[in-house]
Amino acid sequence: ELHALDPRKGDIAWTYKLPGLPDSFSYVQVAGDAIILDTGNKHDSGSTVVSLNSSTGEVRWTQRRATLGAGQFTTTQDTICKIDTTLASSNDIVCLNVRTGNESWRKSGYSRYDSHLTSAGNTLYVDINYMKDKEAYLYVSALDAKTGKVKWAVDMALKGLIPSPKEPRAVFLTADEKGVYGIISQQSDSNILFSLDPENGGIKWKTTLGFFSYNWAYQKGNTWVYPAGKVLLFFTRSAKTDVYAFDADDGKQLYQLKGLKIFPFLNSRFMSYEPLFSDSHNFYSFGDDDKTIYVHDNQTGKILQKFSLPHFPYLAAVSPR
Repeated sequence: ELHALDPRKGDIAWTYKLPGLPDSFSYVQVAGDAIILDTGNKHDSGSTVVSLNSSTGEVRWTQRRATLGAGQFTTTQDTICKIDTTLASSNDIVCLNVRTGNESWRKSGYSRYDSHLTSAGNTLYVDINYMKDKEAYLYVSALDAKTGKVKWAVDMALKGLIPSPKEPRAVFLTADEKGVYGIISQQSDSNILFSLDPENGGIKWKTTLGFFSYNWAYQKGNTWVYPAGKVLLFFTRSAKTDVYAFDADDGKQLYQLKGLKIFPFLNSRFMSYEPLFSDSHNFYSFGDDDKTIYVHDNQTGKILQKFSLPHFPYLAAVSPR
């Protein structure tokens, strides 16, 4: 089940029963005034995409995508975008209309390397990260989310953001309307947090993270940098994680919170987890009972309030309303 909570009191506003059979998994995102669910099953190569009214939980539309597997996706006010990995020769970027679920555009020709999507406003950002002939390559592109037209593309090696082109590395990318943010973590533990100008891809700032290791990042597979107003929050997927906050304008570290429980449950590979955010002012952590939620101030990390859920939450995404 998907539960919508009032961020002020923690009361359940509505509940939606997720589609699917046992061994199903779901991904959830907010798109304008809609909640988008992408649900699949380990026995099925397709997926079911559902749009819900974020205020009421009412189903607006359902689309069965027989050849587009469920997976991580990103949303804008107009589109739902994901990478189609079911093709034999290459990966396609596919964007669906957020109001109807119909395919708006598809961009082919992306090699079968690691590619990830994120978005801000009506811009879609894609990173392509791969090794070829023992050399590391990383490109970041900005596309118009409505049309798929490329706005700019940058070679991160030429920007000086790959210290050693001989080493594999993990890459994590996110964005808001003020910047494109990411971490590059290499085997030598030369880890860089950076911000790019969303207008042209130029470097706004970069800083070295001495506490972060490539092996840790690569094995965990889930590390997040989240823009939250004037603050960037950095943490990893683990039962207990340290949360680091950086100034989004210049990359300076603001504070560190030790041993927070951002994810309540990590044993199932069939589930999707996202950290809880209500708006640009707060983030949430879980208590040891997996039911208590603490509301933190983004600027200071201090706990503002806490509330309890009636039972364990499996999926979490909070609409900023």
